[in-house]
Amino acid sequence: MKRYLFPIISVILGISLFALIWFLLVGKKEEAPLKPPSFPKGEISLPKEIGESGTNLLKINQKDSLGYFKKDNYLYFFDLSGKFYFYDLNSNQLFEETGVKFENLIGFKVSPNKEKLILIWQENNKKRFSLFDLKTKKVSLLPEVNEVNFSLFDSSKGVFFKEEKEKSSVIGEVDFSAQTLKPLYKIDAYDLLVYFPQKDLIVFLDRPSHFVESSVFFLDLKTQKVENLIEKQTFFAKPTGVMIKFFDDGSFLLAFPSLRKLQFFSKERKLVFDFDFFTFPEKCQKKENFLFCAVPLKLDEKTHLPDDWYQGKLNFPEVIYKINLENGLKEKIYQTEISDIIDLEVISPNKISFFDQVSASIYLLTY
Repeated sequence: MKRYLFPIISVILGISLFALIWFLLVGKKEEAPLKPPSFPKGEISLPKEIGESGTNLLKINQKDSLGYFKKDNYLYFFDLSGKFYFYDLNSNQLFEETGVKFENLIGFKVSPNKEKLILIWQENNKKRFSLFDLKTKKVSLLPEVNEVNFSLFDSSKGVFFKEEKEKSSVIGEVDFSAQTLKPLYKIDAYDLLVYFPQKDLIVFLDRPSHFVESSVFFLDLKTQKVENLIEKQTFFAKPTGVMIKFFDDGSFLLAFPSLRKLQFFSKERKLVFDFDFFTFPEKCQKKENFLFCAVPLKLDEKTHLPDDWYQGKLNFPEVIYKINLENGLKEKIYQTEISDIIDLEVISPNKISFFDQVSASIYLLTY
C-alpha cells in the first residue's frame, strides 16, 4: 500500500499545481478596470466613434441636447433639463456652466455675434421668449409676441411678429436693450416667420407647411414697398411649405419642399444656383465660397414636407456635401446610415461640427 502512496500523492500535487497555474493564467476573472483620473469640475469624458474610412467622428455630449452653437473656439449647448455646457475645441474638454439652468426650455436662437441668445420656453402651454447674455449670464424677459428673431446686421436689435385682433398682425423692430417694440408694418396675415437680414429690410413668410401656399415677402422699410419673391419665378405647381435661411453675408437659401427644389440667392436677391438636389435649409451652412449641406438620400414622395420633418416623423440616410459656389461642383465628405443632421458649422478646412436630431447629439467630423 505504501509503495503506491507516493505516486498517488505526486499525481494529486501535480494536478493541483496544474490547476493553480491554469487559474492564474487563463481562468482568472477579469478585474474591474481602473477608473480614469478625475477630470476638472464639470468636465465629462467623451466616447469616440469611427465613421467611414478616412473620417473621424467624435461625439461631444453625453446627455441629449436641444442643439448647439459655435463661438470662437468653443461649442455651447443646452441639455433637455436646461443645463448649459461648453466644449473647448483646443483642449478637447467639456465643461458644465455652473449656476445656469433654464426650466421648460424648448429651443433658442443665437445673435450674429454669438453674444446673446433668445431663449424659447413654455409657460401654461404658451411660448415665451427671454434674452440671455452669454458673457454676463443675465436673463431678461422679452415682451409677449408670437415670433421674434435677431437682426443679421445689429445684435442689439431684432424683429418681431405679433398677432392682433380682427385677423391682422403687426411686424416691427424690437430693441433688446430697452425691451421695447416698435411697430413698422401691419398685414392681414397670421402665423408668420420674420427675419431682419439687412438694415431697412424685413423678410416675412408663412410658417412653412405642406398645406399652406407660400409667399416670401421682402419689405423695404424706407419705401414701404413689398416684393413677393415667389411671384418672380414660374413653377409647374404652386409651391407650399417654402423655407428660407439667411447667412451672415446676407445671401440665402430658398427651399421648396413640395417641389423638391433648393436655390441659392445672393444678397441682392439674384438666383445664383438651382441645385440638382433637395434638402432643408437648416441642414446647410455657408463658409466663404463653400456651402456644406446634409442631404437626405431617401424622401418618400408621399410625405408631407416640411410638416412630417418638423414633427420628427422622418429619419433617413444622409450624405454631407461640400459645394463650391464658384462652379457648383460638389464633393461628398461623409455618409450616414440613419440621421437627421442640422446646424453644420465649419471648424477648420477639414473639420465640421453638426447636430443630429435622431440621437440628440453633437458631433465633430474630421474628413
